[in-house]
Amino acid sequence: MPVLESRPVAVTLRFVDELAGLEPLRSFWVAHQQHPNVEFEFYQEVIRQRAPRVRPLVMVWEQAEQPVALLAGRIEEEREPIRFGYRTWPGLRRRMFCSVTGGLLGEIEPGRTLPALATALERYRLDYAVLSNLPVGSPLGAAMEKQLPAWRRDHAARTNAHWQMSLPATYEEFLGRRKKKHRYWLQRLGRVLERDFPGRVRLARFRDPATVEEFCRDAARLSARTYQRQLGAGFTGNKETRRHCASLAADGRLRGYILYVDEEPRAYWLAAVIGRTLFLFSTGYDPDFRKYEVGTVLFLEMIADACREGLVRVDFGLGAAAYKERFGDEHWEEKHFYIFAPTWRGALLNGQLTVNRLVENSARWALAQAQLVAKTKRAWRQKLAKSDTAPGNTARDDSAD
Repeated sequence: MPVLESRPVAVTLRFVDELAGLEPLRSFWVAHQQHPNVEFEFYQEVIRQRAPRVRPLVMVWEQAEQPVALLAGRIEEEREPIRFGYRTWPGLRRRMFCSVTGGLLGEIEPGRTLPALATALERYRLDYAVLSNLPVGSPLGAAMEKQLPAWRRDHAARTNAHWQMSLPATYEEFLGRRKKKHRYWLQRLGRVLERDFPGRVRLARFRDPATVEEFCRDAARLSARTYQRQLGAGFTGNKETRRHCASLAADGRLRGYILYVDEEPRAYWLAAVIGRTLFLFSTGYDPDFRKYEVGTVLFLEMIADACREGLVRVDFGLGAAAYKERFGDEHWEEKHFYIFAPTWRGALLNGQLTVNRLVENSARWALAQAQLVAKTKRAWRQKLAKSDTAPGNTARDDSAD
């Protein structure tokens, strides 16, 4: 009898643009999610909270009717902001696809992804698509830069450092990695705080669903006085954030910490456990306690807990900060990768975004040459903080310094 050769089953692409169509993807999605921003329930909650200006769009590659890869993102409609420093003005109206950070799940292949993005641009009449926070030099990012013509890809995009720290088996080993002088300083911080405020220091851990509202209330109260909140960043405690924290707590993955002195919140950290990684979301502290470095005191308690849990790494997320460089032992550069529609609107928006970046990059270069970056940032923060902050009653969220 002749031997019949089996043909490989073709990989097909389909688009899911309604929340109701996501449920069949749940098992594959949950098995492959590795970042808190792309968690199955949280992805849907964000879209519900931001509707109608935001809608889902998930590209699913299937083989024999089973998913082998997906790209999770959102379609967003609003004006593209014109930015200068911390100020923004409305620019051209645009309709875009934005992938969720960590939204590439499964066996993603560049040869399939670029045609899928091109199809999405046409089918959903998008002005551009953006793949969020891909490592610089990744195969997909390299393919986009190589295959797309210059007028359809981004230019002068700013890169951001992404820091991580490996965790040893014990907190004692973590301290042992530090130089002697640094180790002594870390161990001294908590003792000095207790010495100056005997019996008045309390550290609270928030993990259970019943504690979510208390954490969100006190963390938001502290964060509201930071300059990041003036810029629309930092911990807000809004409905979307509370639901996210509640979802994390329901699965036992929430890691919230607040340090109280005289029952007033003086520092907070918000984090979550995904797999064996502790992802840090945001942090802030009261500047009246700056000399006590209460943020670091709280950070050390969080690291001690992570070691006891058997976690293997801490993900600090994007952006530069002194504490990330101090404790991190691995980092790489990431950036957004864009593909613009072959239309006049796509070309105009590409021009607007490019001008925004060139102006920002030029300003940063000039300030750096004059060693004025830190002073300029402080001036912007102080100006913004004065708008609704009473003197002597401020706090600083240092998650993006």
